[in-house]
Amino acid sequence: MFNIEPAAAAELLRSKTAFIAGLGGLGGYVAEELARSGVGKIIAYDGDVFQESNLNRQLLSNKLLLGKSKFEALKERVERISDTKVEGGQVFISEDNIDELACGCDIIIDCCDNVKSRFALQSYAEKKGLFLVHGAACGYLGQVSVISPGSGTLKKIYPKSEGTVGHTPAPAPAIVGSIEASEALRVLLGLPSPILDKLLLIDLSSLTFVTLSL
Repeated sequence: MFNIEPAAAAELLRSKTAFIAGLGGLGGYVAEELARSGVGKIIAYDGDVFQESNLNRQLLSNKLLLGKSKFEALKERVERISDTKVEGGQVFISEDNIDELACGCDIIIDCCDNVKSRFALQSYAEKKGLFLVHGAACGYLGQVSVISPGSGTLKKIYPKSEGTVGHTPAPAPAIVGSIEASEALRVLLGLPSPILDKLLLIDLSSLTFVTLSL
């Protein structure tokens, strides 16, 4: 994996803990792929339950789980596919609780749907000297960034408040979430990221990938 001897990579990943904020379209894919990659522990939080509108794009959702906690769905799914430990709960991330919820993690992964929560994650990551992997998707557009502690990159990405979130079909969160997972694995394995403090922009309508320096 990433030019590291497989046994050494597997041993290192088993010792790592990833914190995932949000278990919707992005978070479901990130959690699934980290679990299948052998990350030792996932700490995940999402205060929401599944709704019918989630079925078109959220990996963890299905018709039998409508009204059920997204965190509980993740925990049950991971227990069926790997030995990864899952901790967390049905809680929304905020500045008031992030210190307690993310304690003990090795990386922060942003799968949120609002800027306020994203900034709370960045503040915590800066304070603890952790890398933050940011991802977002809307429509056929997506973006990913690996943010080094203290760089303040999110403020460059979101200088103003977010706009309205529109309909997002399945391919966008699947691709963005997979890239987030891939970059998180790089960080956990101590490998350099090609999008460190940069912004990868994805447009599936034209199938273009552009990396911006910030």
